[in-house]
Amino acid sequence: MIENPILWEPGSVNEDNCHLIKFINLINNKYNLTIQDYSQIHRWSIDNIESFWREFIQFCGFKYKGSINKVLTKKSSFQETIWFEDIKTNFAENFIYKIKEELNKNINRTIIISYKENSNPIEIKSTELLEKVGKLSNAMRELGIKKGDRIVTCLPNIPEVIYIMLATTSLGAIFSSSSPDFGQNAILDRFGQISPSLYFCSDEYSYKGKLISKLEEHSEISNNIKSLKKTIVISDTKNSFSIPNSISFNDFINNKSNDLKFEEMNFSDPVYIMYSSGTTGLPKCMVQGSGVLLNHKKEQLLHVNLLSREKIFYFTTCGWMMWNWLVSAISLENTIVLFDGNPFYPGPERLWEIAEKEQIEVFGTSAGYLSALQKTGVNIKNNFSLNNLKSILSTGSPLLSEQFDFVYNSIKTNVQLSSISGGTDLNGCFVLSSPILSVRRGEIQAPGLGMDVDIFSNEGVSIKEIEGELVCKKPFPSMPVYFWNDKDGNKYKKAYFSKFPEIWRHGDYAISKNSGGFIIQGRSDATLNPGGVRIGTADIYRIV
Repeated sequence: MIENPILWEPGSVNEDNCHLIKFINLINNKYNLTIQDYSQIHRWSIDNIESFWREFIQFCGFKYKGSINKVLTKKSSFQETIWFEDIKTNFAENFIYKIKEELNKNINRTIIISYKENSNPIEIKSTELLEKVGKLSNAMRELGIKKGDRIVTCLPNIPEVIYIMLATTSLGAIFSSSSPDFGQNAILDRFGQISPSLYFCSDEYSYKGKLISKLEEHSEISNNIKSLKKTIVISDTKNSFSIPNSISFNDFINNKSNDLKFEEMNFSDPVYIMYSSGTTGLPKCMVQGSGVLLNHKKEQLLHVNLLSREKIFYFTTCGWMMWNWLVSAISLENTIVLFDGNPFYPGPERLWEIAEKEQIEVFGTSAGYLSALQKTGVNIKNNFSLNNLKSILSTGSPLLSEQFDFVYNSIKTNVQLSSISGGTDLNGCFVLSSPILSVRRGEIQAPGLGMDVDIFSNEGVSIKEIEGELVCKKPFPSMPVYFWNDKDGNKYKKAYFSKFPEIWRHGDYAISKNSGGFIIQGRSDATLNPGGVRIGTADIYRIV
């Protein structure tokens, strides 16, 4: 069978410029091995899952107390696996402890660069981040917010969402987000199930240069969620808020101490609630623990090869898991770049203007965006040098071979185009990029390390070069801890384990290539996927 042509090859890689090479050398030295390529390190990682994750949690600087000798405890089933049950940690502290260490050395660097459609970028330094998170944390504590409480947001992609997430998880509370472009019913279908204590929203947001008021909608949402102690409104204006029991964000944190304390948590204690598509009723509420951050670190270090102090951008809203993924880069001493608005306003080159100005190294987007950009006829290469850009990430839907051609012909020739695929369910990827492998036209480069990914026939037989079901045969740290309101675990079991017992069936059709790469063909369930945000048919029916 003819292999797809190579479009990019890695240059010279070593311990100084490639985290994966450094990790392979560590494994070879410690275990007296001779691993030389990606297929070998992947095979070792799935044959020795406990050793892999034990080594990686130390390699990535994950902060914890206790023993990592017991990596996983598999009880009666795949879905009941417990990870690192003998350690204590705090999700927010893992983002913040290195920032504090830098400040102790008088390094006050830019953590976040935030763009909106029509305004100058805002830069958030280390000191401002810590001050805002500390004040928010103490304001929440004064309201009685504690471990296990739910805090929710419906906000544009602005720095405040990051402050709220970090303040929430510093207390051991659970964070969940949506986006202003979600309809009122879709937001209530999600947040209404989890009985949140606080609701953060904004009075308006901008799209295509127009201000869209959301006060009436947020008032309805607040009225319908009876568990709310307070609604906190972020506003750039002096609007008088019509929302019941509300307070402005600035008033909420005014005169609060910025002293930041971290609640000690188990590794598997909840930090995020994410949502399924709602294909057959209300969206399922997927509860995730600190394994999400560990997996994000693995993907960003060993797969994307994000180096310290590099800038990373992902075009996303706060209602897509790629927001959570992007924000995790803060924990690796990187600067993240945010954008809120229409990526084609005022013109199709808007995001590339930002990439050029900020000298972004890693640029993330969706296949849908690249397809829409291609249809405009724009040639980015003619107008931007993008000298710092080393990697373009794409997810949300399959990246077609023609879009590979478009990127290399019209955006940049010498760039690693990394199609990646996974899901909200695992808040990460099953198949993605590798800095030591070639990019082939139309293919995702490799399975994720520690992910025992395979393609099954309907009979549960492993197949190559033929379309089948994407599965994962062993547990992984970022799998949901449980589903909300699913005491017997039946919703969880039905979602992933009903077709192949004790095998995670993800719901994607895919092909495993002899080259080692993968081609995702699309969903094998009844899920719509506009812009990468999974929406089930039931969401549409509720609007109709």
